[in-house]
Amino acid sequence: MALLQAREAVMARFRPLLKANGVTEHQWRLLRVLYEAGPADATFLAGRCCILKPSLTVMLRTLSARRLVVSRRHSSDGRRIVVEATPKAIALIEKVTPKTNAIYEQLESEFGRERVERLLDILEDLAARK
Repeated sequence: MALLQAREAVMARFRPLLKANGVTEHQWRLLRVLYEAGPADATFLAGRCCILKPSLTVMLRTLSARRLVVSRRHSSDGRRIVVEATPKAIALIEKVTPKTNAIYEQLESEFGRERVERLLDILEDLAARK
């Protein structure tokens, strides 16, 4: 419960910003992964974003209709879908990221850089054990 409550406390800081920019937290997560990793297949995205494949399929349709992503068949494996962020998505990410960075900086200011870094190390260790 403590992890879920902490997640909600953190996300409460980001949701208004994301909503004001027309994306959900799941959509933002997906767009950020595409921005950072480049074009990726749906299986990678589902795993990296912690999104179930059926939910990812619906999300990709929505983002595609909004022209934030494009999908195509993998060049050597027609069963796989490769997803890519569009220039419109990249512009959105580059517009919102400085504001998300300010939120992260506020968290560091409130809790201290060392505590935040220690927490992130612990969470990454925990995630690696799945």
